[in-house]
Amino acid sequence: MRKVLLIGLGYHARRIHVPILKELAETVQLTAVLDIEQEKELISKYVSDQNLEPDLYFLSDQQRKDKKLCRKMLDEIVHKHGIDVVMIATEPLSHFEYAMWALDRKLHVLLDKPISTAEKIANSLKVAKRNLEEYELIEKKYNDVLKEQNLVFTILAQRRFHTAYDVARDAVKEIFTQTNCPVTLMSSLHCDGQWRFPDEIIEQDYHPYNSGYGKLSHSGYHSVDVLCEFTNLTHKGDKSVDSVEIYGQSSRPADFLAQLSIEDHKRLFKDSDKYFKYGNEYKSLMRSFGEVDVAGNITFKRDGQVITLGTLNLAHTGYGQRNWVSAEGRDLYKGNGRVRQEQHVIEQGPFQSVFINSYQSKEILDDKSDHFDIGGERHLEIIIFRNNKLFPEWKPVEIVNVRD
Repeated sequence: MRKVLLIGLGYHARRIHVPILKELAETVQLTAVLDIEQEKELISKYVSDQNLEPDLYFLSDQQRKDKKLCRKMLDEIVHKHGIDVVMIATEPLSHFEYAMWALDRKLHVLLDKPISTAEKIANSLKVAKRNLEEYELIEKKYNDVLKEQNLVFTILAQRRFHTAYDVARDAVKEIFTQTNCPVTLMSSLHCDGQWRFPDEIIEQDYHPYNSGYGKLSHSGYHSVDVLCEFTNLTHKGDKSVDSVEIYGQSSRPADFLAQLSIEDHKRLFKDSDKYFKYGNEYKSLMRSFGEVDVAGNITFKRDGQVITLGTLNLAHTGYGQRNWVSAEGRDLYKGNGRVRQEQHVIEQGPFQSVFINSYQSKEILDDKSDHFDIGGERHLEIIIFRNNKLFPEWKPVEIVNVRD
């Protein structure tokens, strides 16, 4: 029986981690939960409502700020309960310290994305370089541990484990094996479908902008991961790459106010003045905030020649289902109008096009809806086009729905 310590029992962990842990109860036990003191009442009620029985631990402000005190509590939990697995689902700013502690204790780790981030990372090259160094420290620590024992350290990048994505991977690998043609172009689109109101942009600490990071440290991580993973499937042999060029642009919260101003909000929502309380200060307050939407071009080269062109279109703000002015009391993960839209297009020269499409129309559908059709919560389909004039045994078009 694996004994799990879950660090962070917020919106994401309650929606994703806990249901799966309950399904695996015969082999995995949620033994302990660690969160911050301010969440004690909410988490205690949630655990009781879910008929769960982990021991609950809460960090005081002093313990949160003092690494030694925090590690002391973590060590006591591990020693008392015989913990061998740690799931880290905290605010990303804490990921690095918890990950390094878990590796020091030689514990298996499931770490939510991103691996780490930092305050002001969207505004400082120095901070961005330090973030890279944190990744390298984790990688080195993990490799050192692997020399002594087999330890799992994995990042929650769900699309790597999704069976529908396996269909697309197999198609890409098959064409590469048969033709030696790499992925020549890949485009990834991800839209969170959120509408975060101006005061919320300033005040919200859940998937925030006010800490100087944004979409790339939120859901944008997944699209970067998918693009790099799929292109890497064919960067082999004489199609391997030796350099990467990246050009990116982003919109920030102050830009969002140029797109949809305070007055625009007030016209759309009558009697809403009390929800827009920062007067003329909005843009100055948002000056150092993280990115909202991102457009990026990534060029993979070998000996100066282009092997693969990649594009990323990552939107936090986009089509959603919000028609209320206050997010107070709402589940900010999936209860504030968020609707996800996602598409990946993979071109392999003149031989193959693969489309991965996933389009929702509501936050969470009722039980009467078809969750697998377009607009459904679980809609996802793979469409594969192949040049069957050149290879008659290929199908010109094949459609695979996630329900398959």
